[in-house]
Amino acid sequence: MNILFVSHETVFGGATLSLLGMIDELKKENNVYVLVRQKRGPFIEQLRSKNVSVIYAKYYSWLIPQSRRGIKGKIVNLLHRVACGINYIQGLRLRKEVQRIQPDIIHSNTSVINMGAILSELYHIPHIWHIREFGEEDFGLSCVFSEKYRYRFMERHSDRIICVSRALLEKYSSYISNEKLVCIYNGVSFEPYKVRQYVNKSKYNLLISGRLSEAKGQIDAMKALSYLKRKGISHLMLHLAGGGNIGFYRNMAEKLNIKDQVKFYGHINYLTELREKMDIELICSKKEAFGRVTVEAMGSGLPVIGANSGGTVELIKNKETGLLYCQGDYRDLSEKICQFIENAEYRKKIAESGCKYARKNFGVDINAKKVYQCYRDIGVV
Repeated sequence: MNILFVSHETVFGGATLSLLGMIDELKKENNVYVLVRQKRGPFIEQLRSKNVSVIYAKYYSWLIPQSRRGIKGKIVNLLHRVACGINYIQGLRLRKEVQRIQPDIIHSNTSVINMGAILSELYHIPHIWHIREFGEEDFGLSCVFSEKYRYRFMERHSDRIICVSRALLEKYSSYISNEKLVCIYNGVSFEPYKVRQYVNKSKYNLLISGRLSEAKGQIDAMKALSYLKRKGISHLMLHLAGGGNIGFYRNMAEKLNIKDQVKFYGHINYLTELREKMDIELICSKKEAFGRVTVEAMGSGLPVIGANSGGTVELIKNKETGLLYCQGDYRDLSEKICQFIENAEYRKKIAESGCKYARKNFGVDINAKKVYQCYRDIGVV
């Protein structure tokens, strides 16, 4: 079978890492092609190193950040609508490539772009739309067209819509017929991760991975550290791995009197080595669509503390495979941190349980089999 994936980024975000794992499995018995909209980037280099065919075309997002309001915001929105119209022209320019590879299915890797749906419409090829983000709730994105048009377009130009959590599926079920929706959790390759070994320590390293933003909840963790410091618990170090406005968060750390307890790394493609030095991983996001970093942390043997929202509650069984705290409540988070640092045996027990659960349920092979079954269900296999 010939599979054409449509990607939206060339850096290693969660969606792209999940796609890469899926490709590794599916290319064992299928011909895989990936359409990208940039000529260079770590993802493209990785694809070429794996002998995966890469096709380039310039296309635009139909979900964009809504950071501007008023007249300027309307002008930006109008320009992006025009750009989305250009996507049809680019689709027509891809005719020779489509004829050359003869895809049996087109698989869009994100809701951010509509290029895969356009190609499906132009060339009458079955289309899978893989939804890996809420959009507005987690990334502050909204459609350049009306929401009504967006959902109608998605339903009309998709044979199946894959949601990466039940929370995400529930959102889409309000707009799209249930027979087109299916929940398939992301897959993670645990091969690079060594299972963390635990010893009693005098200092603890806490990790949050993900872009620095209000939606990711880093401020919850910083406030928790500040609160614990005021209570005389200062043997904690918070490590923030993610790009964004580092200056803002440095200033916040200084205001909270924890500047010596927070370390910034910027964007990191692979967290394997960093996780080996950590003791606890925090997932403080307001609403994760899935939470790839949650599964990675669990699978590497780290005890996790996650917010009780979005897809995170589907991954962490409270007090069994991790701990859940009330998102936005830094005192509750600090209490959960104390439960781990004050009881080494409890921390180890939760970490081991989480590791077994993650590796059993969220491997890339499990994900790829379910995606392939999705192809079968729509009759392309």
